[in-house]
Amino acid sequence: MKDGGLTVAGYHQPMVAAGIAYGPAFEEQWGIATRNVDFFDVKGDVEALLHPRVARFEPVAHPALHPGRAARVLVDGKPVGVVGELHPRWLQEYELAQAPVLFELQLDALRETGLPGYTEISKFPAAVRDLAVVVKQSVRVQDMLDTMRAALDKQGSGRFCQSLVLFDEFRPKAASAAIGADEKSLAFRLTLQDTGSTLQDETVDSAVRCMVDALGEAFQARLRG
Repeated sequence: MKDGGLTVAGYHQPMVAAGIAYGPAFEEQWGIATRNVDFFDVKGDVEALLHPRVARFEPVAHPALHPGRAARVLVDGKPVGVVGELHPRWLQEYELAQAPVLFELQLDALRETGLPGYTEISKFPAAVRDLAVVVKQSVRVQDMLDTMRAALDKQGSGRFCQSLVLFDEFRPKAASAAIGADEKSLAFRLTLQDTGSTLQDETVDSAVRCMVDALGEAFQARLRG
């Protein structure tokens, strides 16, 4: 890279956009319980900024961010930024009562998002299924989501998938008959919908089975009883 108005020879200095969230997630009101903004609030903001491109997240070690509560942001397999809670040592340094959540994204990644495309709105009802599985605590949710989506595509139901999200996680304090001490229970919600007809139960059940089989093969996951 050559010297210029915004460049220095020999150094890669991409322009970035950054943000920080601190304090209550919502203004105080009777309808929503008061809570502080968290990692997942800002993760959702990052996903919205990069939409319609799909962002993936993987653990990252960053000197300014909390170990275990920080992620690298990837788009099309390339790192484009980070998101996470501020490191505890900086909380002490600045005497903060709670951890701010911050993100940094390369401007080029934001410029390349383009415009959303038109998608036909289905007049047929969606089929929603919840799936709770038990896996080792070391298994990453993003890897499980990728595996389930790949299984749906291979099975032929991928085109019906409107959303596949994690909505609950449970880690026991002690081992039980259902979940071991080194395991966790994860609950996913699958929404399937066709624009041409109402999906039959057989199609929906087949989609769920292929996801369960794929999780069992890849992560030794089992259905939670």
